[in-house]
Amino acid sequence: MDDPLTRVTIWLALAFFAVAQLCQRKRTGTSRWIAFRVSCVGCSLFLAHVVLAFQVHYGWSHATALANTATQTEALVGVRSGSGLYLNYLFGIVWLTELGWWYRSGPGNRSRTRWIEHGVRGFFLFMIVNGAVVFVEGWSRWLGVAVTAILLWAWRPQHHGLSAARHETKGRRL
Repeated sequence: MDDPLTRVTIWLALAFFAVAQLCQRKRTGTSRWIAFRVSCVGCSLFLAHVVLAFQVHYGWSHATALANTATQTEALVGVRSGSGLYLNYLFGIVWLTELGWWYRSGPGNRSRTRWIEHGVRGFFLFMIVNGAVVFVEGWSRWLGVAVTAILLWAWRPQHHGLSAARHETKGRRL
């Protein structure tokens, strides 16, 4: 994609997504409220990216987008498949679903079963690594690596009980 606006919208979308994940980690009502809104902006930018890509690159033709995706995939991995386009559609649907669930459950009530949380995160990570690291070249790849590193850091396990116990033990030694 040579169109700068199409390129900028996806990178901003990923940046906003990563910032939202960092904000969500703080586990306060205010930080989650901010995270929700930042993620909404990111998702809007992703949707703008899709619209721009279809307008500028594919002439609003799904068949053209599918053929282009298949050509890119074949050039990179040797298998002609347009399934990546469908995965991109799914990425948008999952992001919108996440925002809907987040809105309905409220920013203060963000907990859910682990397997769903890990599944969603794994899917997002898979899509971001492929779209922002594997299928790009040059300096863009380093931006993708940075976004991936931020997400892995934001999603690392939190051990509140262990941390509190350590602080309590340190206090007794003084």
